[in-house]
Amino acid sequence: MKELFDALPRVKSADWLLDTCFVYYVFEHHKEKDLLKFCENHEVAITSFTIKEILYNIHKVNHNVRERLRYLIKNSILLGRIDIPVSPGEIDEEIGFIVGVDENILHLVPDHSDGVIAAVAVRLKANILTRDKHHLFTTVLEDYFKSKNLLIKNNF
Repeated sequence: MKELFDALPRVKSADWLLDTCFVYYVFEHHKEKDLLKFCENHEVAITSFTIKEILYNIHKVNHNVRERLRYLIKNSILLGRIDIPVSPGEIDEEIGFIVGVDENILHLVPDHSDGVIAAVAVRLKANILTRDKHHLFTTVLEDYFKSKNLLIKNNF
């Protein structure tokens, strides 16, 4: 699966970023067609950080979910890849990356790994699709993003 993610086109901008839990949600709830349509109508990307999280946990995911994800990436999705210089689990690098973009995010997102996608979104002026109700899809972060004319949504 790593090779499929590596083959995604590298992009420098996006209108929407997909969070790890949103990717799992799409495939666990059979919403692939919704994702395809969304990607056709918007510039959607996934970060290299999110890809590493998915690959790290892929063995814990239902076999059917893995197969549908693999099929969609291999055959038809208009999804870009944004490479960033930090990997999951590198706490000091995660914090440094976030601070380098917007230190406020450290205080708004208690989990540094979730803060990374928020920082990427702020840097790129991109919106986020997430299902993470603990760290990302929160009123506090939603209000902060609104002040920057950005959105955090939990559905298409």
